Amino acid sequence: MKYSWRRLVLAAALVVSLSGAVLLSGCGASAGTVHLPAGDDSFSNGRELYEARNYSEASLSLKAYLDANPAGASSQEASYLLGMSYFHGGQYTLAQVELRHFIDSYPGSKHLDEVEFRLAQCFWEDARPPAYDQEKTTFARDQLTRFLALYPESPFVPDAKKVMAAVRDRLAEKSVINARLYLKLKQPGSTIFYADRVMSDFPETAWATEARYLKGQGLFLLGRYEEARAVWSAVLQGPSPGEWADRAREGLAGIPAKSP
Repeated sequence: MKYSWRRLVLAAALVVSLSGAVLLSGCGASAGTVHLPAGDDSFSNGRELYEARNYSEASLSLKAYLDANPAGASSQEASYLLGMSYFHGGQYTLAQVELRHFIDSYPGSKHLDEVEFRLAQCFWEDARPPAYDQEKTTFARDQLTRFLALYPESPFVPDAKKVMAAVRDRLAEKSVINARLYLKLKQPGSTIFYADRVMSDFPETAWATEARYLKGQGLFLLGRYEEARAVWSAVLQGPSPGEWADRAREGLAGIPAKSP
């Protein structure tokens, strides 16, 4: 049953690709014509195309093999190569489907660490810019956490840590954007909430200093002046405060003097 739903999801890509091939053929562009071998030959052909980095045609041939032989002798390797073809070809949504299928179906595979890492990369490549919803970025973070826990000795660990750093930076930036927005909307409680999220969850990122400054702004608007003073003072004492040091000083200068 797992394979049937996967086949339905992936079928659309084959239809689109074949339609493009027909259009190219009709225009006399024979280079765009796709020829799919029958039976086991489609696996061999797909593997050769993959090794030649012709990922688009490789995916068509490998999918043809899997459609005809879902439990064939080469189905595990075909599924791996199909997922990798989608990934390297930039078809990240389709790659997610195939790689998830591979993880569920072949838990003992020698390729599993790579597949787990590539799935995280797919989520990251599919993620939207920081001003928008970060669901896929969150998926990438969770998948990278899983990968690093399961495969600490994998050769993909250094690359996974680099991607994780970028993912965490994106999530921190999104929270800072939210904190700025709520400050502009005069909702200091929400500003403080998102600023605290950055400071607690992503303290190593470059966004943490701005988040601390924004928290001080939220506290100031709430009339919690001594707390704002402490937060802005921490900005001045933090590492490389940059422009936020000047802003924190301005904020401190604006705090009303204590009553005698």
